Amino acid sequence: MKKILLVFVFIPLFSIGQATKFVRQALRLTDPEDQIELLNQALEIDSKHLDALFYRGIAKYNLEDYDGAILDFTKIIFYEPDADSYYNRGNSKFNLMDYEGALLDYQEALELDPDLIGAYFNLGNAKFYLGDFKGAVENFSK
Repeated sequence: MKKILLVFVFIPLFSIGQATKFVRQALRLTDPEDQIELLNQALEIDSKHLDALFYRGIAKYNLEDYDGAILDFTKIIFYEPDADSYYNRGNSKFNLMDYEGALLDYQEALELDPDLIGAYFNLGNAKFYLGDFKGAVENFSK
């Protein structure tokens, strides 16, 4: 009975450690496609590994797979909302010319982290493209 209990305790811990190992290896690489391959392996072990999702979203963004990046950042926001995920999802939406969606994401990012300066700038850009020039100037001024 004790052996069975130990297996149930150590196998999940081993799996989580293995997923983290894949994430660390991916971060050492420079090619986004290679990074995605390792991050996919981490996510096969732990589908809710937020770091793997985040860095895979960044890698997809770098490959201009903005829809794929949006999906990864959305999963993170579903499990554990944070300013960086909103900000990066906003950047992906902005590149797809979804300025209203980007605006909402930048606002959420600033709500969670008012010191995220890049979000003010990108919020200003989104407002500019939506024709809110006064609002854009206000954000650029911050």
